[in-house]
Amino acid sequence: MDLATQIIKQQKRYIDKGAKAGKDGLPPTNAHPFDVNETQLISDVKRLSQENYNKYRSVVASKGRVLADIENDLSAVEPTCDTVLSNQDLSLTAEQARATEQSTLVKLGVKVLELRSELRAFRIMHNITESAVYPDDPKVPYLWLLPILLLETLIGATFYENANGLIGGAAVAFGVSLLNVALAFICGAFFRYKNLGSPAHRIAGYAALLGAMIAGICLNTIFASYRAEYQLLTDPSDTAQLIQAFVIALDSAPNIFLLRAPASDLSSFTLFFLGLAGFGFAFYKGLHVNDRYPGYGPRARRLKIAEDEFDAHAQVVKSRISDEVDRHKQTLAKAKNSLAQAQPAVEQLKLALSNEHRQMHSQQVSLKNAFTLVLSSYRETNVAVRPNQPPEYFGIVPNLFEDMMSDKGDELSEVIAAIEAKITSLRESYQSLLTDAMSEMTKQSKQILGDEFARYIKDVMAEASEEIDRSHLVAPKMRMAA
Repeated sequence: MDLATQIIKQQKRYIDKGAKAGKDGLPPTNAHPFDVNETQLISDVKRLSQENYNKYRSVVASKGRVLADIENDLSAVEPTCDTVLSNQDLSLTAEQARATEQSTLVKLGVKVLELRSELRAFRIMHNITESAVYPDDPKVPYLWLLPILLLETLIGATFYENANGLIGGAAVAFGVSLLNVALAFICGAFFRYKNLGSPAHRIAGYAALLGAMIAGICLNTIFASYRAEYQLLTDPSDTAQLIQAFVIALDSAPNIFLLRAPASDLSSFTLFFLGLAGFGFAFYKGLHVNDRYPGYGPRARRLKIAEDEFDAHAQVVKSRISDEVDRHKQTLAKAKNSLAQAQPAVEQLKLALSNEHRQMHSQQVSLKNAFTLVLSSYRETNVAVRPNQPPEYFGIVPNLFEDMMSDKGDELSEVIAAIEAKITSLRESYQSLLTDAMSEMTKQSKQILGDEFARYIKDVMAEASEEIDRSHLVAPKMRMAA
């Protein structure tokens, strides 16, 4: 509620009090100011006036502390600007970051060059012109064997079922499938040697193909024949019976191979072709276990890993330089922003102080008018009904607002003027210099992180090559791809 309104709301009460006191001839004609009713009114008005003024003084004190902080910040701006402007050259910072990690990068570079040399020699030896093709994860081709094993085991369990049921058949089927798939996969992997340049490798590759064809047909013929004998065993856990059944299977295997199986043994004939299909699929997977040139894929993978490791560490060095550059730029930007933001902050503070003073003064004027109105109403009513003359002081209205109304709101004006002069001086001295320094630092950072860093990587690789030469190794003097 407005302060003046709080006093005006009491007007009727004081009119009633004035009429009552006047009928009794109070206050007496010779009384001194003020009577009890006027004293109460004056006390209420003084309290409200002081509360309003204290609130204003609290705001002034708060703004004074803000000005003190601005003044302290400005005191630090000048030495900060001098320090920043004297440290514009980022070359030393970048050089320190590069020197710290150079030995590690040289070691990684040596590894890259050695692996490049090894890969290049391998390609020349075997007349390879194409890029290596290899799986992202070297374990993936081997994992393909698991579903083949599982499928052959599940199907074979039904064919090898005997007195022990499907579990006994599954055990035999797993062993047969494991041997069938593993042999086919190995033969397929060795068949890739036909792609290498030397005659010995080519002979080995085609020998693997021939061996796979013979082994695939013979093994699956024996396994198909063994199925019929295994189902007749009375005790599948008896080793002697197992050996005897296998011997019989060897003897009868050619009958199935020559398509002379008994009509009642169609299952053995079916099992033969199912096993042959699994053998062929495993052979295909072995053929694609890695690059078509054996040894080419692993060498290319090792080189790729070494290059990635080198590039990752180089990126760490670059990031470290970038962080140091950003730190310098942020310090410069902070100094520049301090100058740019100081004047608006002072202007805003001046406006806030002016508004607070105007509001305080307006409240005091309103309160003074309300006090005069209520006091006059009290006295006029009292005079109108009293039987004797009023006291002389009824013609006097006390001035309760002299201290508050005399406050011009200029307590902080000298401080503000000094701060504004300081801001003007600093801006004239440093604003253009800081802007130019920021532009120059941005240009330097692009150069340091661009061409200079590329030259640094080139120097690292040159040092790595020299290190290899000192170790009496042959290393191609190639340029490292950035």
